[in-house]
Amino acid sequence: MLEPDHVAAWEHFPHDADIGIRGKGATCLASFEQAALGLTAIVTPLQKVRAPDAIQIACPSSGDSEFLFLEPIDLARHAPAALPRGPILSGLKVAQHADRSWRAQCVVRVS
Repeated sequence: MLEPDHVAAWEHFPHDADIGIRGKGATCLASFEQAALGLTAIVTPLQKVRAPDAIQIACPSSGDSEFLFLEPIDLARHAPAALPRGPILSGLKVAQHADRSWRAQCVVRVS
């Protein structure tokens, strides 16, 4: 169970002409889930998103968690409000904080 300061959430943050995405959660996985919602919110309003089918996503067990942001984005199902072009390597960060919550963030180029 999440403690009050471990509430799962996502946010956008400014970064020059690009958009920063940050997910927060009690686990690394939860922080990526929230970051994915933030990324989706760049493309289309979240209330328009439907998930009729569950899909399995496999992540490599070794390597840097930050590079999970580099996987391609499937935009075929939604009319993008903005088109994410890809993360900026210098903006990638995945870490556990002193309060034991996790943050996953990246800066995404958009057009």
